[in-house]
Amino acid sequence: MRNNTEQQEEGRGMAVLDHVPEGWKVIDGCTNAPAGYRFISNNKSRFGGEYQHALVKEDVAIEWWFNNT
Repeated sequence: MRNNTEQQEEGRGMAVLDHVPEGWKVIDGCTNAPAGYRFISNNKSRFGGEYQHALVKEDVAIEWWFNNT
């Protein structure tokens, strides 16, 4: 069952993923993510037209952080 934050963000067009895809990274220092979530991006330039971002739960982001830093 989806929680309220996931439903709200998907309604706004923001993807909510259950994992950090290969080649993506957790965005450090972003303060406007909903409580319990972190922003991730595909590590492309924001100006190149290929930039994508999404949300993941904070525990998934922390696990990714420990495995990749």
